[in-house]
Formats: sequence, C-alpha cells, structure tokens
Amino acid sequence: MALVSPILFTLLLGVFEYGLVYRDLLTTADAASDGSRVGSQQGNDVLVTGATADYTIVDAVRMGLAGLDPESIQRVVVYRAGPPSAGNPLDQVPPACRTGGSSSAAACNVYLPATAFLAIQDGDVEFFECVEVGDPACGWDPTTRVDGPTVDDIEYLGVYVEVRHDYLTGLFGSAFDIERASITRLEPGELSG
Repeated sequence: MALVSPILFTLLLGVFEYGLVYRDLLTTADAASDGSRVGSQQGNDVLVTGATADYTIVDAVRMGLAGLDPESIQRVVVYRAGPPSAGNPLDQVPPACRTGGSSSAAACNVYLPATAFLAIQDGDVEFFECVEVGDPACGWDPTTRVDGPTVDDIEYLGVYVEVRHDYLTGLFGSAFDIERASITRLEPGELSG
C-alpha cells in the first residue's frame, strides 16, 4: 500500500485536474463562439437600446463565462478577421491586441473585464461606442463594419477570449492561460446585384 498509494493519488489528482482544465477550455471556446455569432447577426446595426455589436458580443461572452471566476478572465478582443483561408482564428488575432491592454487602430477592440463587464452590468451602452480616440471601441468602430453592398465586400468578425486557469492541486504548476478565438462572417445587410 505504501508503494502504490502515492502513484494512485497522483493519478487521481491528475484526472481531476485534467477534468477542470478541459471544462475551462470548452467554456472559453463556447463563449468566444457565442460572441462571434451574436456580433455577426447584429453587424453594424445599433439596437433600439443604443447597444452596438460590441456591447452584445461582450455581454454574450460574459454570460458564457459565468461559471468561471470573474478574476480569471483576462481580456475579450473583437477583431477584424479574414476568411478561413487566412488561417486559424487564433493566428488571425493581431499580436498587439493579444498582449496589449488597448485597442489598435483599424484592427481590434480590447475589452478588459474589470471595466467592460461592469459597464454591461450598469447598462452603460456608451462605453462600447467610438466617440473619441482612445475609447475601447475605436480600434474597429462597430458602426462602420461592412456587410455589403456585394457579397465580396462583407467582413469577417473575430472574438478572442483569454482566461487564466489556476491549478487546484499544484502538481502541474500554478497556472496557465487559455486562449480561444472564433470567426464568423457578418450577416449580409442590403445587397445589390
């Protein structure tokens, strides 16, 4: 028993830890997919409530990640993506948007959960509008996204989510970052020809 029990307990803790990691991976991937889907549907429209697509996207991601510790969520990035032939979704996230804390001109909007989730909770739709340079939504203004007039003009929208997973047992280290992204083509607006 003295020889077998350490191996058995290590194996059991490893299975337990793997299950938690896998749950967080799936949760993060689903949240990114939900965000890109709702952003694709809304396109460049502003809802009656004044909410832009970025408000709707971050709200969908927030709800998708509700089962995780809010402090583990590092960032949500809405970015201009290319078609599937341009590479996988994670490779298409602009590097400055992945590591930086601010939006990048004409490439992405970086939302930090501490401020963005609070804005959603308070119903602050103006937080997700591009009013002046430096606003989080000014990297890729949600109201200027292209959904026509021809099928070839329609843009692709990507959503990147980064979550820090803290190991419970400490057998495999202390923590690591989970990164997931999803790309969806904007729903067509009014098309010509």
